[in-house]
Amino acid sequence: MLSSQASIRMLRVISVIFSSGSSKMLICLEMAFLKANIPIFSNAKNYRRAHHIPLVVPVVNTSHIIPLLESQRQLYGLNKKGFMVTNANCSTTGLVVPLKALQDKFGKFSKISAVTMQAISGAGIESHTRTEGRLINRISWCRKS
Repeated sequence: MLSSQASIRMLRVISVIFSSGSSKMLICLEMAFLKANIPIFSNAKNYRRAHHIPLVVPVVNTSHIIPLLESQRQLYGLNKKGFMVTNANCSTTGLVVPLKALQDKFGKFSKISAVTMQAISGAGIESHTRTEGRLINRISWCRKS
């Protein structure tokens, strides 16, 4: 465990954080880095649903980033350097990029329905042992090795 003084010295030399993972400890660390005015680009799920943290899909929502960063900085009392942005998960990005192109060409959608296997496939290798029967039954080309 680092002392407070060592931690403060470390924070002074960090220019930017690239973060991933989802542990409870990481939630605290990302917030501590944010409050220390360190830019954070997070691949973690921890803050993807936070109203003040932009969920970035660059080709789709760049216009949302600056206003959200400004409100985030006001909320946490940050200077112009500090911010946190997160990226969307793989199923969201794969969906919204083509939808954005279709919307630009044909106009707004009245309804979109999508189904992913994210709940099964995104849960890690442990989930595959628990759900192997479901995967084989639902996706006929998945063969047991």
